[in-house]
Amino acid sequence: MKNFTIVAPHVDDDIYSCSSVLEHVSRSEDVFLRVLFLSHGHRQEGRRKAIDHIYENIFGIARSKYEIVDLGFFEDGMSSFSNLNHAVAKLDKYMESSTYIFTTGDSHHQDHIITSTLVNAALRFRRSLQGLKGVFQYEYMYNHDQVPSEMFLPLSTQGIQKKLESLKQLNTVDTILNEGSVNSLEYVKSMATINGLRCNYEFAESFKVMYLKSGREGVIL
Repeated sequence: MKNFTIVAPHVDDDIYSCSSVLEHVSRSEDVFLRVLFLSHGHRQEGRRKAIDHIYENIFGIARSKYEIVDLGFFEDGMSSFSNLNHAVAKLDKYMESSTYIFTTGDSHHQDHIITSTLVNAALRFRRSLQGLKGVFQYEYMYNHDQVPSEMFLPLSTQGIQKKLESLKQLNTVDTILNEGSVNSLEYVKSMATINGLRCNYEFAESFKVMYLKSGREGVIL
């Protein structure tokens, strides 16, 4: 069994950036997915109510194949908390059985910066990386110019439609879309199209490789 972990500051980063991972999980028999959301606040609560429906009914992931953990280390938009060591230790506990970790990178958004810092700290102080085959930073609308495209995961035609439909669903509980901006469905599909052209697929998502275990097994999801 392979354990995939997505670490995200907000409920919607998983959809914006890791729909390819969700599609892969839905099609695989030997993968378990854990999603760690690090922030809390009224906006996150509204989105959180919709996410199980999205995973199960849009992406078709069986409830037995995933777990969502609301860590709530910091308030959405505030990025401040009192016990850094506790946060790092708790995050490491949830990541320790991971085969692959997908996390955010540094960007212009403070919540993403603190999430990246916490993940890096948790990985830095681990005694062993045994069992961990890869750590990848995902691209999202505000940092695509900062994340080198070192790995691509394909999205099928159905996958991109599921991604767009999921964002529409989230938009019904909290306004996350803004037409004519980087938060628009058009922009999201354009990014997936461009990434697809770069790796000879119709659609894809882009990642930076932070850690990759050497050997053939380390590059197979």
